[in-house]
Amino acid sequence: MAVLRDTGHTLCNAQLELEITPPNDGYPISINVEMSGKCGPDNVTDVPDYFAYYQVGEPGTYQM
Repeated sequence: MAVLRDTGHTLCNAQLELEITPPNDGYPISINVEMSGKCGPDNVTDVPDYFAYYQVGEPGTYQM
């Protein structure tokens, strides 16, 4: 994940929240979003600025 300012510049100190709602459940789950420590000003990289992990439990449509 990455975060950009309204001007399009990279933001490296955002406090992100991610909620995922599994199919057929209706209850959102809060997922921890971590900083990679590799964020830089307006750079292009293969390393995400922010990341999160979630193991799906069933097939279907998940909302984020």
